Amino acid sequence: MSEAEYWQRQCTDAPDLRVVYRYKLANAVPLDGAASYAEIAVASGLREDLCRRFIRPAMGNRVFVEDPETQRVRYTASSRCLATDQSFADVVGLEIDDLGPASSKLIDPDSREISPGRDTSGSVTGHRSQVAGLTIPHHQT
Repeated sequence: MSEAEYWQRQCTDAPDLRVVYRYKLANAVPLDGAASYAEIAVASGLREDLCRRFIRPAMGNRVFVEDPETQRVRYTASSRCLATDQSFADVVGLEIDDLGPASSKLIDPDSREISPGRDTSGSVTGHRSQVAGLTIPHHQT
């Protein structure tokens, strides 16, 4: 997979991984076996068709694996960590729920502070701009 394909995949996979995290789908699969989509739906509170819709793309990221004959979902190393390691789950939550959405708004094309061609360097030492709620100091040259 090329770098471009990797980054494109990260952007398009975020919604699937967000649902896996938010509905704790990894916790709905037994540690010592497999679960049907119906069983995952009951355990997670998410409709069965939505479980299937979001788990299958997550398999492309090696988050789960499905037995092709029984269509039962089993763990991979990633989904097992998500279900059993709270620190790992917290980091995933930070990335999915906090950093990901915030980073998409960090450089807003409509922002007057960082519009192309606009001089935002300021003449006062320590001049700062507000961008997406963050205070960004300007570099002095």
